[in-house]
Amino acid sequence: MADKKALKSVICILFIALFCSSGLFAEESIAVLDTAGNKILSLVGSIWVKALLVVALIIEFGVIAFGNAQGEGGMVKKVLPWILGTAGILGATSIVNFFFSNVTQESLAMATDVIQTFVG
Repeated sequence: MADKKALKSVICILFIALFCSSGLFAEESIAVLDTAGNKILSLVGSIWVKALLVVALIIEFGVIAFGNAQGEGGMVKKVLPWILGTAGILGATSIVNFFFSNVTQESLAMATDVIQTFVG
């Protein structure tokens, strides 16, 4: 039983890695990746997604409060990864904009050229 679970996990990780890396090598231009990143950031930064995530946070904190009221020990440990993930998605646009606010496509292209020169 454990071998089947491990095999499923390995297959899932390989499919995710293939899916994530296929878009990187399909196009020659960094501009395509930049526009895709901007689309993802605009989706995560939209008001309805933020409202949905705030509702999810309220439900998560409600689960903790209800679980503690019922005497369920360890509820925080079970829900904490969900809270951290929700908070991370809520802050994703601010974090990315903080680090990449002054980055242009020319500087990204220059950085990838330098990396390609050193890697080979």
